[in-house]
Amino acid sequence: MVKKLIKRVAVFGVLAIAIAVAVCVSWTDSEAAGPWKGQVIDRETKKPIEGAVVLMVWYYFDGIMDQTRTYHDSEEAVTDAQGRFAISSRWYWSWFVFTERPDIYVFKGGYGQWQIQDYGSYTEERYKHNTERNAARLTGEGAVLELPPLNTRDQKVQHLRLPILVPRDRIPKLRDAVNNESEKLGLGRIYPK
Repeated sequence: MVKKLIKRVAVFGVLAIAIAVAVCVSWTDSEAAGPWKGQVIDRETKKPIEGAVVLMVWYYFDGIMDQTRTYHDSEEAVTDAQGRFAISSRWYWSWFVFTERPDIYVFKGGYGQWQIQDYGSYTEERYKHNTERNAARLTGEGAVLELPPLNTRDQKVQHLRLPILVPRDRIPKLRDAVNNESEKLGLGRIYPK
């Protein structure tokens, strides 16, 4: 009788541990896994933009109730002569932490905020509602990202910024591109190495 009870307690204990592990472990969704590919073009001329820096940044959201955003990983790519880029797949798992699709940054001196081709006018509201569609295009056949030319010096200066939570040593290509544009505008290097 005692042996049966011990066996049941042991089985129940193993089952409870397995359930706890399954609840605590978080795998990324397919949109966070990639791969991502696309082409960067000039919105007005529709010509490819060579040398644009594309940055994808993954963040963890710590805890179940407290959704604190913490930098996890990033990868840069530079567009080729046809404006094309590719960023490799990744698969994450973690304890009590959730990773979602990456944030995307694109920088080329003299150009503004990217948008998906045939997207319509850019607004924060529209951007938030279409992030799932954008991620699906980037992980599927590839998306065409349009960059609008900036016409004034003030517009170009406003666009000289880096993502806040990303360590500078993880984005050397983006940092150098922003610094080069800053120097062209007579501001000197704004981000140290």
